[in-house]
Parts: sequence; C-alpha cells; structure tokens
Amino acid sequence: MDTNTHFFVFGLQKSGTKYLKKLIEVNTDLKFKTKYVWKHTMNPVDFYDDGVEKFWITKSPYNWARSVIKRHRVDILQKYKKYDLKEESGMVVRGLNVKNLTTLYNHYHTILINTDLVNVRYEELLNDCFPFFKKLSNKYDVKLPPQKNIDTSKFYIKPEVKEEYLTVPRYNDPLVVEINKYIDKDLINRLGYEVA
Repeated sequence: MDTNTHFFVFGLQKSGTKYLKKLIEVNTDLKFKTKYVWKHTMNPVDFYDDGVEKFWITKSPYNWARSVIKRHRVDILQKYKKYDLKEESGMVVRGLNVKNLTTLYNHYHTILINTDLVNVRYEELLNDCFPFFKKLSNKYDVKLPPQKNIDTSKFYIKPEVKEEYLTVPRYNDPLVVEINKYIDKDLINRLGYEVA
C-alpha cells in the first residue's frame, strides 16, 4: 500500500472538484490537503511532486459550458478576466462569450494534460464510480463497493441533471455548433471525449 495519506483535487470551475473530493473522503481513508494551492490553478509549478495524491477532474466541453452558462458560474468572471468572458462579439449566451469560454477550456486543459496528474472524467464518475475506486484500491485502503450517491443536499445530483450530463450532445444544437468552431479537437480526444 502507498504511504501517501493526503489528496487534492484540481479542475476548472464547474468541473466537479467538490463532488470528487467528497467521493474520495467518503470512500477512502485519504485526507484532503487543506491550505494547499488554488484548486483551479493554471500554473504548472503548482503540480509538483510532494507526496500528495493529486487528481484532476474534467468535464466534456459541452457539459462544462452548459454548467457555467446555465447554472451558478461561481467566480469564473473574476478569476479569468484575461479571457474577456463578457465580450459581446460572436455568440453570447446569458452574458457569456462562447468563443472565449471555449478558449479558456482549451488553455486550461492543455496545461494540465501535460502534467502527471491522475485524470478523472466527471461523466464516468456520474455513470458509475466503482471503476475509479477499484483502480484506487490498488494503492490505498478503499471501502468497496463505494457509495454511489452522496446523500446530502449539497452533493445530491437530481436524476434529470444526471441524465443531461450523460446524454450525447446534439451536433446541431447552436451552443454545440459554436463550441465546435473553437474547441481543440485533438485535445478533447486526448481527454477521452468525442466531438459532438
């Protein structure tokens, strides 16, 4: 068994960092590393090897854009000012520029894909988190089978929302069409997603 006892989760806002953190806490003996670095960092030096087990959660570009646009966008406008997400040229949905949002997605994931972080896809966790914990059990004391739902109001995912995330996006959806103009297709293939 590995001797690491602490873990940390990286990911872009609205990618499921809190969800993965809670799943790991509920199903393993790993302890979350507090007072560490900003979990949404784009600075490669923050991913150094220091004995903390690091995970990186991703969401497909289509699901991620919908999460940011249609749900609470947290502090994304303040933290990524250089991407000018409020720019009014091109397609703008609920006050967010889709081209610039997609550029942010491309830049963030291009940086992290070149690190040694363990990548976890949000959609796979949502569909069935057992394989993730099965792999993790090779290194750590993991309670199997893991709890597939977190029964708290903060982390409970409604069935209709879950279904939305697990449904293949329509290629002719205007949002999907706009994202496909700017998404780095090689990158999303490397992340394990398909172009809609």
